[in-house]
Amino acid sequence: MGKAIHFTDELFKFQFKYQPKPKFTSIYIFGDSLSDNGNLSSLIYKASGGTISFPPSPPYFNSQPLLSPPQIRFSNGLVWADTLPASLGISSTKVNNYAYGGATSGFTNGLQPLFPNLPLLGLLTEVNSFTKTTLKADPKGLYVVWAGANDGFNLAGLLASQPPSSLQAAFPIITDAVKTAINNITTAITTLANSGARTFLVPNLPNLGKTPLLSQNQASAFVGKAFSVLFDIGLAIMLPKLERSLKIDIVQPDVYSLAEDVFNRPEEYGFKNVTDPLIGQNPLTVNSENFFWFDSQHPTTKGQAILTDFFQDSLFAAGYGKGFGYGKHESDSNLTQLLGSPLAKDAIELALGSGLFQGISDFKSLGLGKDLLGLIGDKSFLSFGNTLNSSELLAPHA
Repeated sequence: MGKAIHFTDELFKFQFKYQPKPKFTSIYIFGDSLSDNGNLSSLIYKASGGTISFPPSPPYFNSQPLLSPPQIRFSNGLVWADTLPASLGISSTKVNNYAYGGATSGFTNGLQPLFPNLPLLGLLTEVNSFTKTTLKADPKGLYVVWAGANDGFNLAGLLASQPPSSLQAAFPIITDAVKTAINNITTAITTLANSGARTFLVPNLPNLGKTPLLSQNQASAFVGKAFSVLFDIGLAIMLPKLERSLKIDIVQPDVYSLAEDVFNRPEEYGFKNVTDPLIGQNPLTVNSENFFWFDSQHPTTKGQAILTDFFQDSLFAAGYGKGFGYGKHESDSNLTQLLGSPLAKDAIELALGSGLFQGISDFKSLGLGKDLLGLIGDKSFLSFGNTLNSSELLAPHA
């Protein structure tokens, strides 16, 4: 059953809306600010003796403004981690959220410099916290592992402050960061599986280069895109091998392609602005429903609701709702399920248009070289590849 769920119009027409709900008995969520439902704000509030509210509310949404500690989301309302459990019929008492804003895929947290005296968590710290307090994981629970975005943002910041001499010189740095992030995701899943977890939802990343944080600078936008594409392709290759070895099931929603569809057809989703953050607009005239981005990195609650629907539909598409359990793992790679998707096309553009052939050897340790070359040679992409102009990518970064 484990497979990548490539976003398509057909999938996202809620064809599974009235199907029986997957019979997960609990849900465990590990990740960063996209999934944090108040953990970071509570930690900071308690550690500061109630003097610091972070992220600041308002404008960020606090689900319990009259109580302490605050439960502040990195959005203007509820996030997918609030709404997906209910949509799957999971009791609120069985929701366990370990996600912290700022978490990287490893042990570090990108917000640590702002709060040097606090023990801020990374993904692997979150997972270790779970295993230290849980003797055995619920085998019928759903385990969501979604991280890597802050690795990409940190990388873009590093390369902006210390720019490499050329685009080719940047690729080893990018691929090293991708390798580290994928290894961290693999470690997190393996640790949870060894504790008894059997079913995982592991979304990939959207194009970080299109976030307001990175999109205003051409070089940062490229680094964000390159990291996202290579990370997502790496997941599509590595996770099926992991699930085969651990005898688990991993559902991989293709958030990259979903986000591209939102960006390309915003009116179909009810958005008028998919480039600028809601924060900073004139609050007297702006309609928050028109905006996809709340701040420079996070979607509005309306954007979060789209994630909830996609994650639920991805589980149904993978076979959940029709029964419980994990199925056969017939492929060593999920790339074939992504053929024709925006993610796969952008991978080809990256490879053909930016001189990545020279850097293919950097991917051998990830197993990416052979698979990327296989995609490039696929007949369905030949005409696409022939239309690329490498100078468009190389010129701004040379």
